Amino acid sequence: MTVHRLKDVLHPKSKYRNKLSRLMSRLAYEADSTKIVQAVLSDKEAPHCIGASVKGNSLVLVLDSASWANRLRFRTTTLLTELKQIERFASIQEIVFVTNTSSGEPNASNQTP
Repeated sequence: MTVHRLKDVLHPKSKYRNKLSRLMSRLAYEADSTKIVQAVLSDKEAPHCIGASVKGNSLVLVLDSASWANRLRFRTTTLLTELKQIERFASIQEIVFVTNTSSGEPNASNQTP
């Protein structure tokens, strides 16, 4: 049985990075992207943006509710203009808004009084 130390897994000695270190780098990049987008948004909007990811020429923004996604959708042109001034987002052509709702609204029968 081969024993691997965590520091060797995270920082391999070979020039090729392993899957875990690539995943951690991608997560850090997306966390930085989220912070940048939140800085561009207003103080009321920023807390509702919970994720940002660049996929080709698209910026995918994850919002905590459909109502906030809809509000930001009205500001797409303005957001694109502001974000394109930042090098990381210079090639963005569109913004896709998604929500982080897994099950939707609870049923009335499942609610407790």
